Amino acid sequence: PKPVTGFELPESMTLKQNFPNPATTTTTIGYVLTEPASEVMLRIYDANGGLIRTMDQSDQAAGDHSITVDVSELATGSYLYHLTVTTAKGEMVYSKAMRVIH
Repeated sequence: PKPVTGFELPESMTLKQNFPNPATTTTTIGYVLTEPASEVMLRIYDANGGLIRTMDQSDQAAGDHSITVDVSELATGSYLYHLTVTTAKGEMVYSKAMRVIH
């Protein structure tokens, strides 16, 4: 089959796995924005869905970004982190799991 010309798949934003995982004191969460964002919000939830922490990253340019999170006061267990990105195209939410051990 011939390739379809003039058709491009859109690049998607990427939420990376936190490192280190499991984390003990701090962990870094990286993400890639393919376009400028008017709002970037990172939220951490416990295993029961309770909101633990919100980190407002405000507006950001396209490119690689990272957030270092202090997890030293969190209990040992599993957590979810959600990255909410608002762009001209709308709002998108990405999520991944992380473990905290002490």
